Amino acid sequence: MGAGVVSCAPPNPLPGRRAGPRHRSARRRPLGRGGGSCPTAAGWRTRVSCSPRFLCSARAASAAAAAGTARESPSGPDHFDEWGAEEVEAWREGYASRGFLVVRGLLSADEVASLQSATDALERGAADMRQSTIVKRVYFEVQSATGRKGDVAVSPGLLRKITFPSKTSAAFARLKCHPRVTQVASEICGVLGDVECVVDQVNLKPPRVGTGFPWHQDVSFLKPKAREQWEAFGGCNAVVALDRSDASNGGFTVLSGTHLAGERWAQLRDAYDGSPASDALDLFDTRLAVCEALDPGDALFFHPVLAHGSRENVSDARRRIATLWLVGSRPNAENEDDDGGGKER
Repeated sequence: MGAGVVSCAPPNPLPGRRAGPRHRSARRRPLGRGGGSCPTAAGWRTRVSCSPRFLCSARAASAAAAAGTARESPSGPDHFDEWGAEEVEAWREGYASRGFLVVRGLLSADEVASLQSATDALERGAADMRQSTIVKRVYFEVQSATGRKGDVAVSPGLLRKITFPSKTSAAFARLKCHPRVTQVASEICGVLGDVECVVDQVNLKPPRVGTGFPWHQDVSFLKPKAREQWEAFGGCNAVVALDRSDASNGGFTVLSGTHLAGERWAQLRDAYDGSPASDALDLFDTRLAVCEALDPGDALFFHPVLAHGSRENVSDARRRIATLWLVGSRPNAENEDDDGGGKER
């Protein structure tokens, strides 16, 4: 969550030009063919059980990088070890310049079904809610007519956001550390060290009443410790579609390349929600808007400084997306170089 000049923190650099503390897990290193680890780009491996399904041809990768998306090839291979160095670098450069990358089929149908069922259960548990509230450390924000926190729900049980569903749901706990998620974060988005999920959410848009989110930058919402980790080790955010998401039902929309201008107005973090404040201030060039259609299981990774938002849901179809905020962190001491660095968690 790239490259470019970021006013509030060092840029999240591409591999080979990385800043910050040096340690073994921040470097790519070849591993053996055994052990159940998964091959990654250019013959390098990370400790994951499987790999995401990306394009495999250099021509397709270069074209998709220019468009900011990674689409599965219908006839090509689907594993990292079948990528070449050119394809991998094309994805990194596309992410660095545009600030986002789409990964088709990141999750399997079974994994999507498990997350859908978990979300259904959370919604059933909130069926009588009229006000936003916390239940078992999970925050349920109801869908009000304005979209603002604290307002009464349009009708009981309608939700706009569920924060930290992983605290009670095993499916969402698994998603936080899913090997495909952490691999994309490390290999493509340049997150250093151990990848840590500091926020997990479900963003919901009920049919006809789901309100939009004005343009904003997630970096402004990071808590102090997570902000420090991002500044030192980089980070990225990801949204995973649980339902079909497109322009008709308030699909997730990014303003391509806006991360290069840096963080604009941190004070909007307390005012943007349900408010047109950022739109009225004309902080971002809306001509850069890209609303990628996502099918269940598709994911969009984006830079934390990339401006993004969404429109209201004017359709009869609900729209739910899982959201992960990922930052890097120093690995355990036994994985570090002898550079005087201690264990920091």
